[in-house]
Amino acid sequence: MKFGAVLEELHRSESALYAELLQLSQRYLAEHEVHYVARDLSQWSRDHVARLADVAVDYGQTLDSEISDPRASKHAREESHRAAFGVDNPSGLALLWDLRSIYMAAGGVSMQWTMLSQGAQAAHKADLLTVIETCQPQTMRHMSWAQAQIKSLSAQIVVS
Repeated sequence: MKFGAVLEELHRSESALYAELLQLSQRYLAEHEVHYVARDLSQWSRDHVARLADVAVDYGQTLDSEISDPRASKHAREESHRAAFGVDNPSGLALLWDLRSIYMAAGGVSMQWTMLSQGAQAAHKADLLTVIETCQPQTMRHMSWAQAQIKSLSAQIVVS
């Protein structure tokens, strides 16, 4: 069985999604919906990382329960004032690109949850299914939020 390898990759992907969400939050301080929601969603990914680390022990993996990437730490250095307020990007397209990146990253993580779910169901791994039932819907919420933001902002940004 390859559960350990799948858990390790999912842990890596959730950690990266956490960092990307936190950076998005820091980059768009003036966009309150983006700033606060991205920060809150990043905490879900941080929780997923901890849950994966807990369950991975039973599958021969030792994964960090805390995210060690210094760029993603609570005290990460914020973007410059100009970047945070969009001065370097008056068109707003960077925000759309960043939201697209979040959507795509969350989609990949969601697919990894699906792969793990299918394997866990086939092997009757109740411990994994419990984690999946909590984490996968939250990851899908990451995607739907990013998509909703893109839909909401695109007309204004692209037409202006």
